[in-house]
Amino acid sequence: LSFSVTQEIAPPVEFQNSQMQFGASLSCFNDLLAISAPNDSSFEGSVFLYSKDEDGNYSFIQKITSEDPQIPNIFGYSLSITSDLLAVSSLQHGIGSGEVSLYDIDETDDSLSFRETIRSSAGVSGDYFGYDLDLNESLLVIGAPNAGDSVNGEDSGAVESRNIVDANLGYDINAKTKVSMNIVNLMDEAYSFLPNLPTLGRQVMFSY
Repeated sequence: LSFSVTQEIAPPVEFQNSQMQFGASLSCFNDLLAISAPNDSSFEGSVFLYSKDEDGNYSFIQKITSEDPQIPNIFGYSLSITSDLLAVSSLQHGIGSGEVSLYDIDETDDSLSFRETIRSSAGVSGDYFGYDLDLNESLLVIGAPNAGDSVNGEDSGAVESRNIVDANLGYDINAKTKVSMNIVNLMDEAYSFLPNLPTLGRQVMFSY
């Protein structure tokens, strides 16, 4: 088994800037590829959407930023994409409470349009809601590793799941489940990880 480079992806020239950390998080589904740059515009963050063409190369479609921009926001810290939805976390929103933004994907041209914002049921500063997330056709699961409660203690961590009601209705914000376990000090402050990532960033595609 061997791999060869098929394409190197960089942000469009008009959007490039130093230390944007393009490629810090990415997700692909069928012909769609979403790539984040969480340090873009002084840590406000952004996400770039690409679509694979007939030659097998990814072409740029759209850049999105948070509907509620803050500095630091770190929009794009984590993301996940399906055939018709994109979920993007803003880890530092609300002084680290975090939030997740949902976007519809147009079936005709793959463009993105904002749907809604999901925040933790606790909404406590420093919970880092959206530190990691995963999305499939029927479920959105969101991690908050610094969340705590009176039972499990400080920074014990929690995961919230949100069910999809219908593709045209989005997620049922009330149909959620919180799972937590007593793991104290599950992570250091997420911000400390970011300087270890590449500065500008590129994505290299391989075939085998």
